[in-house]
Amino acid sequence: MSELNFDVVSIHKNNGDDAPSGFIMDGYKAVGMPLWRTIAYAYFPVRMRDPNWIRNAPSWVFDEKYDIIAKIAFEDAVAWQKLRKKPSSEENPELQSMFEKLLEDRCHLKTHRTASEVDGYFLEIDRGLKISAGKPDETPPPDAIMRDDGGTVTYFEKEGSHGWTFQNASVRLLLSFLSLFSGLPIRDKTNLDARYDFTLEIPDQNSTGSELQSEGVSDDFALVQVALKGLGFKLNRSKVPLSLVVIDHIERPTAN
Repeated sequence: MSELNFDVVSIHKNNGDDAPSGFIMDGYKAVGMPLWRTIAYAYFPVRMRDPNWIRNAPSWVFDEKYDIIAKIAFEDAVAWQKLRKKPSSEENPELQSMFEKLLEDRCHLKTHRTASEVDGYFLEIDRGLKISAGKPDETPPPDAIMRDDGGTVTYFEKEGSHGWTFQNASVRLLLSFLSLFSGLPIRDKTNLDARYDFTLEIPDQNSTGSELQSEGVSDDFALVQVALKGLGFKLNRSKVPLSLVVIDHIERPTAN
């Protein structure tokens, strides 16, 4: 398959309009958004965007608002649907390359990466691990979501709780899932390298305990951490390694 690129791109200064932004059926739409957010799409997982991860950028990258409409070609529609539906908390090299090329073409963007540490979490084993060996030959439920690494995740609801059942799942899949709630990078310190079956059951009540609430996390993420403890895991808030983006050169978007 040939490399996927945006076929038509329109960029202009925002005139005060506001509208939902993000991936659309035939491309990408950003209305009234500062350019740093689009730059972040080129270098980080979609779910993880922090302006502090972009260094040496002029102030207008954060302050000026632009409208961007980027469309894919009709013949690339099927490939685009697969690409945009990949987990938003994981690296997506093909998608990130599309945004990088868009910015190189329209803003003459040049960058390099630098190693750093940012706020995040380490996933560690706490005590009494309650997971079992994965069963690769077991047929998943019909509503299971199949992930690229072969694991599946199935959502469930029952009285007093809801959650997700993981089958033949790697720790990498669990980290990706947890990042959807945290919005911060999560690194693995469990040393678990096999496939596992387990259920992450979230209680419906908001009783999370003062220890978790003191970290300033959302109620949803606090409840997820309670469920993790029930499986024998824990998340420790810490500085974690991350490759930041340094702007070497950037210009305001060229005219359409």
